[in-house]
Amino acid sequence: MNLLDFLNKWAGDNTETEQKLKGLLSTFFDRDPRTIRNWVTNTPQYVRWSLKRLDKEWEQLGRINYAIFFEE
Repeated sequence: MNLLDFLNKWAGDNTETEQKLKGLLSTFFDRDPRTIRNWVTNTPQYVRWSLKRLDKEWEQLGRINYAIFFEE
């Protein structure tokens, strides 16, 4: 799953949720927000794997769970 697919699925047309997800992903991957913007068009394989894992967990929950970004 690439970043654009992930954002479309979980944020939809909600700009606030999209920005929150991008911010959390920037922190989660220790990357500059500009890198996250670049990932929309070319998502690296390790990021695709992480997004797939997040998507699977959120599918099972039936909602977005931001707690994973704050776990140690």
